[in-house]
Amino acid sequence: MKLRIDTFTLLLLGAIVLASFLPVTGQAADILGTVGTVAVALLFFFHGAALSRQQIIAGATHWRLHILITALTFVFFPLIALPINGLSDIIPSWMPKDLGLGFLYLGVLPSAVSSSIAYTAMAKGNVPAAICSAAASNVFGMMLTPFLLLLLVSTSGAGDFSVAEALKDIVLQLLLPFAVGHALRPWLGGILARNESFMARYDKSVIWIIVYSAFSHSVESG
Repeated sequence: MKLRIDTFTLLLLGAIVLASFLPVTGQAADILGTVGTVAVALLFFFHGAALSRQQIIAGATHWRLHILITALTFVFFPLIALPINGLSDIIPSWMPKDLGLGFLYLGVLPSAVSSSIAYTAMAKGNVPAAICSAAASNVFGMMLTPFLLLLLVSTSGAGDFSVAEALKDIVLQLLLPFAVGHALRPWLGGILARNESFMARYDKSVIWIIVYSAFSHSVESG
């Protein structure tokens, strides 16, 4: 059987390569950051308009899925990352201390809400449940992630984090656009249902912008 490489996967790899050699910097980086913020807000607006009230309620009350995702995010993945970080003490030449700590940070952080929703929509999965789980895990993560880092790394700098500011960002940039979109569903729902291909392309475009912006920032930060 011939292995077919997904076009979108190639586009994401292209974004990484482009950011490695031509990262966006300065004022252009600020503009791209603003574009990304607006694009994510529109992503939630569109999905709010596309989903019915019954779908949202069913997703919000899918408690078994939410428990599983919470357990994977804050128990399973940190336990996987912990021994990887421990390798930096055993074989520092192969696993530098900073790299091991980076894996640990990766293990205790929740997923990005925008990416979770976009990938779920692209896979034609349960978008309402994904929105609820992703938003909830990020809210819990504001308190659990610093605690886990303090527990696993014993670093005092892990607590330097504004919970109120992060909550405000989630509400204003994600949940509010979703609620406004859902309020406008009687007028927009039919249009979006007839243009599913546009929604699919838009989801992918948002992911591409996020990946390019993130890798550009990493390259510029060294």
